[in-house]
Amino acid sequence: MRTQPQKDIESELLSRTFDYLVNNGLENISMRDLCKFTGISIGSIYYWFDNKDELIIYAAEYGLSKVADNIFNFVFDTIDDLEHFFNTCLGEITKYRMHLRLIYQIATSPHYGENLRKNAETLNSVYYEYAKRLSHMIGCSVEDMEPLVYMFISVVLDYVIWEDLEKTQIQINKIYQIFKSLAAAHTAKHVI
Repeated sequence: MRTQPQKDIESELLSRTFDYLVNNGLENISMRDLCKFTGISIGSIYYWFDNKDELIIYAAEYGLSKVADNIFNFVFDTIDDLEHFFNTCLGEITKYRMHLRLIYQIATSPHYGENLRKNAETLNSVYYEYAKRLSHMIGCSVEDMEPLVYMFISVVLDYVIWEDLEKTQIQINKIYQIFKSLAAAHTAKHVI
């Protein structure tokens, strides 16, 4: 088991590598340029990771976790005003467009995708926790909220890939209507 300082070093390495990949793309990765960009020696990289592929997979997982946390923290911070949230969420998502495109590129890559998808169960448990927290905040069941979380994630990815603002806004509005219905049903149940 690694100690906390070692975990911090590994996290810093993954963060810098993810930033490098976001800025340079997956197809342009060179270990020499990566070391120059991150300020981390090749020896340090190979101390932590067996090879470049492993580093890329772990950096993608790390980046996805950070981006998902940032986006869902925005959700949690603004959920008290559903209309405001749904009117501003695409602006927030746009901040992470390049990050999410990179993750999508890695996930669909014949070379890297299979290894990244092997760890999808971890993401599913994280998404379930988001659904659980949102269901508590809205006052509905986790079973009602979980599909909305996945629908939201799908809409986000669709927007990031195709940048079709009009289509995305229609989808966001539909999710907003469902959220309002769930919140209204919860309120009506507690009024009776």
